[in-house]
Amino acid sequence: MKIKLNIKKIVSTIIWSLLGVGTISILVAAVGKGDKTPCAGCVVKFNRMKDVRFVNETDVLNVLNEFSNPLQGKSIQSFDLKKMETALKSNPWIENANIYVDNSSKLQVVVKEKQPIARLFFTNGNSCYLDSNLKTVPLHADFSARLPVFTGIPNLRKDKSTRDSIFLNQIKNIAIYLKKNDFWMANIDQVNFNPQGNIEMIPKLGNYTILFGDGSAIENKFNNLSEFYYQVLQKKGWNVYSTINVGFENQIVAVRKELSNEKGDSIVTNLSNEK
Repeated sequence: MKIKLNIKKIVSTIIWSLLGVGTISILVAAVGKGDKTPCAGCVVKFNRMKDVRFVNETDVLNVLNEFSNPLQGKSIQSFDLKKMETALKSNPWIENANIYVDNSSKLQVVVKEKQPIARLFFTNGNSCYLDSNLKTVPLHADFSARLPVFTGIPNLRKDKSTRDSIFLNQIKNIAIYLKKNDFWMANIDQVNFNPQGNIEMIPKLGNYTILFGDGSAIENKFNNLSEFYYQVLQKKGWNVYSTINVGFENQIVAVRKELSNEKGDSIVTNLSNEK
């Protein structure tokens, strides 16, 4: 009886072993067959900001066609997907690229564009975009993004010094605030850095300059400026003052323009935290 049980156990082990070997063989054959399967086409998808079109499908396909032209019908096994991704990421407007083969043997290409947040004009005459990672992005010949404009930018060091990091973070914080606030985005024509590094804003409406100080307390400064617009400018007019200084905590100092030969005066408006 004991011998019969051992025989059954041995037979059972052999059968399961054969099934395992057969399964592995099928999988290996399937993988080998899959590698040699011809590419059924290419699908390009974009991950990008609204109204930003630095790269299109043709741009992506032109890069991929350098590896195989056409892609369709080429053996999937011959594609070096990592090299393809690297080639796409060499595009100055592409932040990342991911390529994989789906169940229908198509190349799925997901491209993430860089996210510009500001347009920069340097003191040396050059211009570029600044993206959300505080990296400069070149201008595009066929596309111009609608972004906050910053002028008077000094040349940036290649090593991204602490000074440059603080400077670029100020730009980023102001740009993000303007983009989220439709009123200020529509009313601030440009943000300028004077030689002392202080921020000056030029509005679209009125002939005056907003002295903003540094890049701190952004929301509080704009809230105070809104109150001044409501309490003073709407009553006295948009061209009465030459400068409006919001660089002080809960206080605005506005300097009147000179009237004829009279010396201009100034007004100091205190704004409470409740307002």
